[in-house]
This record gives sequence, structure tokens and C-alpha cells, in this order.
Amino acid sequence: MKTLATLPGDIRIPHNARVFEREAVRAIIQNGTEILLVHSTRNGDYKFPGGGIEAGENHQQALTRELQEECGATLANEPKSFGVIIEERPHTNPGNLFEFFRMRSYYYQGSLTGSLGPLSLDDYEAQLGFQPVWIELTKAIVANQKVLASGDAPFWTARDTFMLKYLDKLGWVKDSA
Repeated sequence: MKTLATLPGDIRIPHNARVFEREAVRAIIQNGTEILLVHSTRNGDYKFPGGGIEAGENHQQALTRELQEECGATLANEPKSFGVIIEERPHTNPGNLFEFFRMRSYYYQGSLTGSLGPLSLDDYEAQLGFQPVWIELTKAIVANQKVLASGDAPFWTARDTFMLKYLDKLGWVKDSA
């Protein structure tokens, strides 16, 4: 899968550094002029549905599980590979054995069957007020930029704002205005 970006782009991880690596999958789902995102009612930001790949899962299984948990949604068919974003940053958890954190987020384009249903959120997701929403691309970009400007954005906001802007630049989803 094509690497679209390494964020934030200014970190150089030494060859012998202790790095915690994580892989995740994210869904790009379009319905007309809107895209399916997960809105945090607490932070005000929007993120792509998805999350970490659990032991024994392949990408499609993880994406299917994450869409069900975060959106109550079911994939209609096998998702198409879109691109990967790599995030690298110092690992800031106190007492952790790792110096750096590297996340590879694999984005897949797909479609859904039926409508959105009941959610099955993790505790932290429920605390952040995660709600699936259909929203126009530019509205999500504007909201995320406002959250980023506040200086108190979750780490995923920069990653998913990059992807939203990337899709906008490609003309992937056009607003109705």
C-alpha cells in the first residue's frame, strides 16, 4: 500500500531506539456528498472509523470489527486499499520501556450495507462522546482545524485532518454547495 505521509515529519528515530509499533485500519466511506466519520462530542473533532488490529486479525477483519463497534455499520464488500499514514513521535507514557511510538494507519475505501446501528464503544471512546456522523468533507476539515488551533487536540486529529485534506485535494468528495 502506498505511503501517503509520515507525520509529523520532523522526527528522526535513531536506528537503535526502542520503538513501540502499532498497526491500525481506517475506513473511508462515502454516501453522496458526505463521508462517514466519528465525531467526538467532547473534543469537537472528527476521525475516520477504525482502530488497532488485534492479534489474529487481518486488515479486513479488523476494519469490519471497528466499523461495527464505532458506527454500528457493516461493510458491503471487500474494501479497496487507499493508502497508509505513518505517525512517529516520542513515547510519553511515564515508566514506559519505549522511547518512540510509530503507528501505521492503513486506509481502505468501502461501502456499507443498511443503515448505522447500535454502537459498542470502548470506555475511552464513550467518555469522548464518539458518535458516527455523515458530514461534508470541508465541514469536517474546518472543525478539525479549529480543534488543532486550540492546542488541545487528540493525536489522531492531525493524522485524520491530513487525510481529509488529501481527499479534498483529489476531489474525492464534493460538497453540495
